[in-house]
Amino acid sequence: MNERIININRNLEPFKSDIVNHSLYHKLKNTNDIAVLMENHVYAVWDFMSLLKSLQSILTCTTSPWKPKGGPQIRQLINSIVL
Repeated sequence: MNERIININRNLEPFKSDIVNHSLYHKLKNTNDIAVLMENHVYAVWDFMSLLKSLQSILTCTTSPWKPKGGPQIRQLINSIVL
């Protein structure tokens, strides 16, 4: 495997562990608990993605033909979050 990918995976390991061992998962006892979580979580994701895509369209170019828009640092930040 590519050394860069190995390094990225190694750096992500503590974050993966934090997610897998999060206390929230111990509170989910049945499928109804999971359904309630997802009913609420979907709005948080929708809100985040709506904000992110709005910022992306304002601060970067999302049309064809591509023409640079905004500063390179902000373009890189927004597009790396989208990625």
